Amino acid sequence: MLLQAPRLQITAPSLPATAWRTTGPIAGLVVLTLLVLSPWYGYHRDELYFRMLGESPGWGYFDQPPLTPLLARLSTELFGDTIAGLRVVPALCAGLLVLIGAAITRELGGGARAQTLAATGVGTGMFPWWPGTPC
Repeated sequence: MLLQAPRLQITAPSLPATAWRTTGPIAGLVVLTLLVLSPWYGYHRDELYFRMLGESPGWGYFDQPPLTPLLARLSTELFGDTIAGLRVVPALCAGLLVLIGAAITRELGGGARAQTLAATGVGTGMFPWWPGTPC
């Protein structure tokens, strides 16, 4: 009679539900605030530089990768050649950053309250506001 080792069943721990009901509006509020406030101040010199480089895209420039001028070109093509139009993509990226912060909290086992707190912390912190607006 052969002895068989017991079979172990390893299951991944279940993750908490994503708190879209609270983190989505927080991200939306960040995007909306950045877009509403964007026409109140003029162009930053880097924005004008990226807009200029986006008119003749290349594989790379000596001071930045080609994605930044291409995003500036995409913004001006889709949303118009205005200050607010140029700042739509950075505002959307700032909102995405808030959702990523909440998703990381979920991956670490945080429930809905923890995800909301993380989204609020990221959304009111300095990092989404700094890249979302020119300094």
